[in-house]
Amino acid sequence: MKKLFNVAWVAVSGGIGFIIAASLGLNDPTTTGLIMALGAAVGLILVDY
Repeated sequence: MKKLFNVAWVAVSGGIGFIIAASLGLNDPTTTGLIMALGAAVGLILVDY
């Protein structure tokens, strides 16, 4: 169950990163991908605590 929550949390944080990128007008895939990856990484770090 915890693993499912972790996956959902990472997906949500990646999605938040995507929304931030879109709102900043960063429409190129590379920047969006980097921000999503950063959001997912932050989500993973937070899950560990």
